[in-house]
Amino acid sequence: MEQIELRFLFIWGRGLLLLGTEARRGMALVFAPQRGRTLSLFCQLAQQAGLDVAQQQQYDAQVMDVHLKMLRQGKEVYDDNIHYPLLVTLTKGAQLISQAQ
Repeated sequence: MEQIELRFLFIWGRGLLLLGTEARRGMALVFAPQRGRTLSLFCQLAQQAGLDVAQQQQYDAQVMDVHLKMLRQGKEVYDDNIHYPLLVTLTKGAQLISQAQ
């Protein structure tokens, strides 16, 4: 049985996440709003660096309910482009544990 080493990196606020090239495989979970094309460009750069990139808009029922409520109520202070974080999963190397399991 292969031993798995877990490492966690927490980034608060704006920051750049770099996955070390020395790692053979790994996973990073990033929560970030679209902010125009910023998230899309980040994902493109991650793919160019050899990472697999997946985006999820519906990752938590409670978060989605609040998001939809804010959209319906027409809150002038809520802009999903800058306030609603998408879940971006970056993976490197072999497929890790499936979310379906």
